[in-house]
Amino acid sequence: MNKTHEVKELTPPVQSVPSYLIFSKKKNLGTVRDEFDATLRELKREGVAQKIVDSYFEYRRNYGEQQRPFVITHVFFEPFVWSESENSKGIYVDVLTEALEYRAGIKVRFRDLPWERAQIEVKNGEADGLVALATPERQEYSILVDEPIVKANIGLFTYRNHPEFKQFVSIKTPKELSRFRLLSYSGDGWAKKYLGQYSIDLSAPDLVSALKMLSSKRADLLVQTDEVILHNINKMNLSDHIEKVPGVSFQSLDFQLMISKESPYIGLVPQLNQVLEEMRQDGTLSEIYNSYR
Repeated sequence: MNKTHEVKELTPPVQSVPSYLIFSKKKNLGTVRDEFDATLRELKREGVAQKIVDSYFEYRRNYGEQQRPFVITHVFFEPFVWSESENSKGIYVDVLTEALEYRAGIKVRFRDLPWERAQIEVKNGEADGLVALATPERQEYSILVDEPIVKANIGLFTYRNHPEFKQFVSIKTPKELSRFRLLSYSGDGWAKKYLGQYSIDLSAPDLVSALKMLSSKRADLLVQTDEVILHNINKMNLSDHIEKVPGVSFQSLDFQLMISKESPYIGLVPQLNQVLEEMRQDGTLSEIYNSYR
């Protein structure tokens, strides 16, 4: 008696229980295990592993056809995330495609928007999530996935030959920035939280515009993520115009996936924590990070 049409699966699953292939230590199969892991990761990336599993479960095939994608909004933040010809790329994209599509079996779609708009869509439930720094404001409308997508350092940048460069080198805390003209871009949560009480220009619509403003000496300092700023200084050929202040690093930050409280995927948080931890342990995250260096 076929009752499958009367059974409805909750979206998304709250938890999954992984199954593992175990190799005997006595057989000294370390090389075989590593080759197996690499091949299995490739099968997951290509979608082959998921197709094999789904072929044994009719309900999952039907569910996959009806399921809407997990929508993630973002802004230009290369190499962490950016878009070319309407295709999103970067570390966030690779990590979350691996985690959501290949390991959790949920299709994911990325949307490049102005940063303020990207956050509003998650707040209103028009999108399911974004990757950002946790701030009290963002946590009002989202739930954090504890495992970070990327860890990064906050550094200090100025234009070349700034007359007060020697004073910049001795800066240790954000409070010491209060007498300088500071710069970031619209929607920068870290800047709002730690520098909002000072004279900071947030008129730039995006990071690229902020870098152009700094190179034109329209501000003294830009406080931002080392990895992202150094990457874009090189890409925009601004090395002769902008430099990092050496020895100044305010804190190490976790960029985390935040899922909207209005999203039907809110119950996915425990599973994603587990999946990202597995990716960290099996070397997948390191492999992705290294591909952008």
